[in-house]
Parts: sequence; C-alpha cells; structure tokens
Amino acid sequence: MTSDGSHSYVYDAENRVTSVDGSTATYSHDHRNWRVKKVVGSSITHYVWEAGRVLAEHNGATGLRLWITYAWPEQWLQKCNQAAPQLLLSDRQSVRMTLDGRDNVTGRQAHLAFGEDLAESGTQEKHHFTSYERDAESNQDYAVNRFHNFNVGRFSSADRASGSPANPQSWNRYSYGMNDPVNRSDQPGLDDDELPFYELSLDDILALVDGGGGGGGGD
Repeated sequence: MTSDGSHSYVYDAENRVTSVDGSTATYSHDHRNWRVKKVVGSSITHYVWEAGRVLAEHNGATGLRLWITYAWPEQWLQKCNQAAPQLLLSDRQSVRMTLDGRDNVTGRQAHLAFGEDLAESGTQEKHHFTSYERDAESNQDYAVNRFHNFNVGRFSSADRASGSPANPQSWNRYSYGMNDPVNRSDQPGLDDDELPFYELSLDDILALVDGGGGGGGGD
C-alpha cells in the first residue's frame, strides 16, 4: 500500500517504509529490519534493540529519553524516563494499564481480537496491540517488519514469508496470526508465532506432557 487516502508511503528495496507524506517522517533501519531512527519534523528518536525488543529510546538532541525493563520476554514491566517511572501491566504482549510512580492508575487500554482500539481511557501508552508502537504521523502501528493498521485489523503490506499449501490461511499475506489471534501472535510482523509455553492453558500443558499434542494453535 502506497496510500491509504490520508497518508502516502515510500518503501525501500526491502519493502520497509522509509518515509510518510514525503518528508513529514523518515525512518532508518539496520540489517535486521529493526527501526533504529525516526525523524518527525525536528524530533529525532534513536532506538536501542536487543533480541527483537526496544530496550531504550534516545532523543537526538537531549540524549536518553527512556529505558524499558521486561517481566517476561514478551511482556512489559516498567518504563522510565527523566520525568517519572511508569509501571505497565500487560497480557499477551499488549499494554492494558498504566500506573504512575505512586501506583495510581493513569490510563487503561483495550482492543478487539485483531487490534482495533476498544474502551480506552486516561493517558494512552504509545505501545498498543502486541506492543506495536503507534506512530502519530501515520496513525498506524509499527510492527517491525511492516505496519499494522489497527482500524481494520490487518497489515498494510504483504508478509514476506511464503505461504504453505498445507495451511491455506498462510496464503493470506495481510492477516494477523493466520486469522487466529486467540491462539497466535505476530510480534515481528513476519509470519506468526504460536503462544509461548507460559501462556498455554493447563489442559494444553498436560496434553503436551502426555504426548497428546495440544498447544497454541500449532500447524
């Protein structure tokens, strides 16, 4: 997609968005497709990554802006900046509640199955569905390898991973989690992931132990 009626997009040879609306916003990536720099007007943000997650953001003019600590590999725990720390409570990689340094609730977030915003209130953390960063300049969510349009619950560009004849759903290159968001996630925006072991139900775990094969929607 090069235009959604509100914004225009320019891609590089690796199918990564490099700019929005001409020079309104520009993005730079490293060899792993991780976005390491975002320029919006006079605002410059540098990102520090580790194992597919952003650990810190730096303001291009003033230096360190915030750093992030995780409770689980795919869950938020704490986000700190120069002003005040925030405790972010999440499930399935998506922020649900934001608390200030005194444990007062400052914001609540929710979404429908495919990421459409629902019943949000108070201060909104910029990371929404599957911890995707909401870009104000495009009103889409940065999903590492592509963008996710939360208004329609679909990705804005095709998945680079090829489909499989054994699973017809995999041929839909724009769907989230092979159209099974209850059992699957798609944190890197590339193919999809089964739920991690610690999010399986007790029945699923017992089935795996017994050799019955249960689990998070595997192929």
